[in-house]
Amino acid sequence: MKATEFDTCYNLAVKTYNDRLANGGNPKFVQVAGYKGDPTLADERWQQIPVKNWHHYVVIDDNTVWDPSYKQFGNTVFKYPKSQLKQQWDKVYIIK
Repeated sequence: MKATEFDTCYNLAVKTYNDRLANGGNPKFVQVAGYKGDPTLADERWQQIPVKNWHHYVVIDDNTVWDPSYKQFGNTVFKYPKSQLKQQWDKVYIIK
């Protein structure tokens, strides 16, 4: 497995961050880790590594999480309340 296969979530989150900023938002670029969802629903490439090593990038703007590459974890919702973030991930790191 190549590390570049997982660059999609980072790149899409950067684009979402920039779009939210350009539209007058107050976004936060966030890395999350420690996935709590059903790992069998995730892209098969994620299933090749231990769940404890999974990481992902999202954008938080106000009380909404924008997750542009949500489907790689079997999720069906592109944006959801910030309060749900800790239900899906153990760790939340605000990068900027």
